[in-house]
Amino acid sequence: MLNLLSGEGSLLKREQLRHGDPPALGEFRKLAAGLDIALSSKQRADYTALVVTGLDYQNRSWVLHAARWRADWPTTFGRVLSYQESWNFAELATEKVAFQELALREMIDAGLPVTAVDASKDKETRFGPIHLRYSLGTIVHARALAGSEFESELCSFPLSAHDDFVDSLVFGLSAVDTRLGAGWNGSNFPRWIGEADVRSFAPGWGLSKSGQWLKKTAEGQWEVFR
Repeated sequence: MLNLLSGEGSLLKREQLRHGDPPALGEFRKLAAGLDIALSSKQRADYTALVVTGLDYQNRSWVLHAARWRADWPTTFGRVLSYQESWNFAELATEKVAFQELALREMIDAGLPVTAVDASKDKETRFGPIHLRYSLGTIVHARALAGSEFESELCSFPLSAHDDFVDSLVFGLSAVDTRLGAGWNGSNFPRWIGEADVRSFAPGWGLSKSGQWLKKTAEGQWEVFR
């Protein structure tokens, strides 16, 4: 039997999480937020989740805040406006799906810096580049998130009861570093020069046009990472 508390069967392990004291907000290269919208307040409905992210001048990606709730759209809209006022993020990334079109338009009309994400791959594929960055130690959580339900969901995925935090995290981190969404975000897909080209997104790591993870050998050659 799988043990979710121990992380058995999950992709990300708790020992891969790093925590620290983030820079002041004015010292980030970019601040963004990922938003996964649920338009129902029913108890068994999905949550709306928002994750605030940042990229500092050492090229570290930060997860600064995470929250989720169940509420109707007017309440959620008010909360998102409040988060924008508090964090002043430069981009609010959320998935482009038909049933959310009116919500997206209302946020844009209110002046929120919305980016509609075209998520063309499944959730685990989208999490892949994020997982690799955690493994490399280039994603840091604010200390306030240590032991939070956000981290519990993250370290249970894809077996967790909900994945709203995971979606918001992927959207938020891909907003501060577009290379993380290169293989799945149809609204920001890279223009490949040739079939054999590799999109490098971290030292020694890359992504092929066909979506394969690649690692650079000591001889400087790319090989499929298994």
